[in-house]
Amino acid sequence: MIVLAVIVVCVGVGLKVGIDYGGRIQAFYYRNEERIMAASHHSTIFVITSQIAVNLQSAHEFKGGSRFVDPFYRILKLCQIFTLDIFALFHVDCMANGFDFNDKLLAATLTPLTIVILVVLWRCVRRLYKGGPVMEGTAVKYMLLMLYFGIATISTIVTKAFECYEFDALDAEGNAVIEKFLRADMTINCDSAKYKTMQLYASCMVACFPIGVPGTFFALLYNRREEIEERESRLGGDELETLSFFFRFYTPQRWRTSIYDIVRRLALSCLLLSFDSLTNQLMFAFFVAAIFTLWWREVSPSWDTSSDRVGFFCSYFVVLCILGLFFTSAKEDLHLNMGIISWFLATSNVAILFLIIRLQTKEEDDEDELQTVAGAPTDHSNTRTAKPQTSNADGSANSGGSGGSGSRNTAGSFKRHKRRKIAAKEKSRFGRQAASIRVVPAVAEEEDKDGKKKKKKKSEKSEGEEEEGGTS
Repeated sequence: MIVLAVIVVCVGVGLKVGIDYGGRIQAFYYRNEERIMAASHHSTIFVITSQIAVNLQSAHEFKGGSRFVDPFYRILKLCQIFTLDIFALFHVDCMANGFDFNDKLLAATLTPLTIVILVVLWRCVRRLYKGGPVMEGTAVKYMLLMLYFGIATISTIVTKAFECYEFDALDAEGNAVIEKFLRADMTINCDSAKYKTMQLYASCMVACFPIGVPGTFFALLYNRREEIEERESRLGGDELETLSFFFRFYTPQRWRTSIYDIVRRLALSCLLLSFDSLTNQLMFAFFVAAIFTLWWREVSPSWDTSSDRVGFFCSYFVVLCILGLFFTSAKEDLHLNMGIISWFLATSNVAILFLIIRLQTKEEDDEDELQTVAGAPTDHSNTRTAKPQTSNADGSANSGGSGGSGSRNTAGSFKRHKRRKIAAKEKSRFGRQAASIRVVPAVAEEEDKDGKKKKKKKSEKSEGEEEEGGTS
């Protein structure tokens, strides 16, 4: 797990550096940006779905329910890396002596809060010297991404601070008493002063994370709603770069989808811990997952069709996971073979990956077909990037080939070329949709014009015949 996490981080950093500073990698990215955007959305949907599946099992098992059986359980163990739960990945409680749930709560909440405070302070200082908005910039963008992917795990840890388990015990005099211990850590007595302080702190963190983070995201997006709804490309203008991750996957009118997704993840993770009955817990989870699946199918909020398909398949997979937990809990009463259900869920999880790969290859084939129909067939034997032409001092064009000014293309020119390319693609897309709508009126208008011309010719011919008859 540790090696896999290091590999993922290194690959992500390498791609980011290559996109920002690498010439050929940068050119390849801008040439295939629309396809890469769709693949990024597919990957994001898969990561979020993995988080939900892991959190479903964790919440059900935390309240005394059964977990999935092999092989799906082993797959969820691998997917645990997507939850960003460092304490579970590195088993910090086993590595550090005296590490209890109180330390885990402080580390899980104070670390992101410290990062947020440092970033906001840095942006405030920068504004004093250079001006500009506070909630913009690369640092703010990655801070929001950290909160977006980590909100479910942090909120689950915070919610576990309120769950105590009661035991029947005897006091020193032999009288029957009830003692309460924290369910997440049986070494912490819920009647102690330490727990009272921790509970008060956890109450403040509920306002910060499960409530505050989605509310902040919505406020930032709502403040820019006009620019988001009027954009003609995925990313919009430069003023939307910081928030582009939250809406670039969706159509202009469906920018709230990312907020709905956060609410769904919180409902299927930390909110499930508030149910004492396992049946009520699973029924609530099934209701939330079914409503979101139906909404996704009817609305189709994604920018591209392939993402709508992946999103619907993953939403349906979440519903299957909830049904799998229900059958696991009732396997003794229903006499079910859980191995078959586990293999079915494991196969569905692998099928999501194959679906993503298949949609990527299908988009490439569709793009080649469109280029061929348009009269510009794709030549896969030569994949060199055609650099933007620049004009010399004498007015002649320079194609930017090997040597000369061709090697002095900056990141800014690539970005401008990228935005023009994306805008042209999306305008052509909307143009094709509008053209398909205008087909029938256009044909009717042409037929009407042809009819008028024929009538005009007939009238002129009849007038000429009348004139000839009068002359004779």
